[in-house]
Amino acid sequence: MRRILLALAGLIVLGVLGAVIYTLRLTADVEVATTPPPVATLAPESEPTVAQVPTDVITTSAPATTESSAATTPAVDTAPGDGPTAAGPPAGPNRPARVYRIDPKRSQATYKVDEVFLEDNRLESPVGTTRAVSGEIRVNPDKPEATRVGEIAVDISQLETDQPRRDNAIRRQWLESATYPIARFRNAKLSALPSRVEDGKPFTFKMTGDMTIREMTRKQTWDVTATLDGDTLRGKATTELKMTQYGVEPPNIAGFVRVEDDVTLTLEFVATTGR
Repeated sequence: MRRILLALAGLIVLGVLGAVIYTLRLTADVEVATTPPPVATLAPESEPTVAQVPTDVITTSAPATTESSAATTPAVDTAPGDGPTAAGPPAGPNRPARVYRIDPKRSQATYKVDEVFLEDNRLESPVGTTRAVSGEIRVNPDKPEATRVGEIAVDISQLETDQPRRDNAIRRQWLESATYPIARFRNAKLSALPSRVEDGKPFTFKMTGDMTIREMTRKQTWDVTATLDGDTLRGKATTELKMTQYGVEPPNIAGFVRVEDDVTLTLEFVATTGR
């Protein structure tokens, strides 16, 4: 009997030591990058790349008037102040499309998820945040349907909550963001845009595209509210998803904590023309 008890005690000690070693390994610090991820430059097929043209001049020139057409155009006698001449500026607004680049110092991506602590059935909703965000948006204020959102990338390995141990466990096991650090959103299609974008006035739209987390790509729709103010574009985009849709099993530590499947993602961005 004594030998059996000693054997059981030994197994218990080994189990406890194994759990402690596993926990320490799981929550040990993980080295992550400290800079925003690179993204593809936004450049329509029929136009030069952004680096080749000024970002505030992406338009086409009107065809020159030929000698023959000038000769056949009848002259119009107008007294000074009576009205615009043929050489005057076009009526109404004519603002060119411009490319705005996300400023990571003034932007952030966050996730919010519910955790249930099983011992006392306590609910918490931790928020993870990172400023490692990159992307470009080409805004056409007088023709919003021509607005384009380029690739947006977030280094999710840099997400931080109020608990470093949680963050390291997410990086190592749950999300495996130390192995798959970059989440990308591509091929955006915009809908529900206004007919015109007014400076200083918020406008809303929906953005649907291909979002890749780890090695899983799915269609994802974001609700966006933005405000254009000259050289600056500010906005907030939100979407909801389930971890399991992207091949991620919600963390579940028996007898301790259960994490819900639903996640809210938010991107708060400030983008500028760089001028």
